[in-house]
Amino acid sequence: MLRALGVAGLLATVPLMLLALRALAGRDYVGGALVVFAAAAVGHLGLELVALDAEPAPAPPTDDEDDDEEVPR
Repeated sequence: MLRALGVAGLLATVPLMLLALRALAGRDYVGGALVVFAAAAVGHLGLELVALDAEPAPAPPTDDEDDDEEVPR
């Protein structure tokens, strides 16, 4: 569920960037900059949601036999 929302957020940045380009082409620099800022926020939120849904990496195997031995210096 989170992954689908994240991908939707990432895909939502495309129309926002096109809207920003249209505003910047019309010399509306403040409006274009605000839309670019909004696209960055939506894209970042999408990446966070995708990362939250990702499976954690497996832990590296540990060797418990050597824990009791002292290391010579």
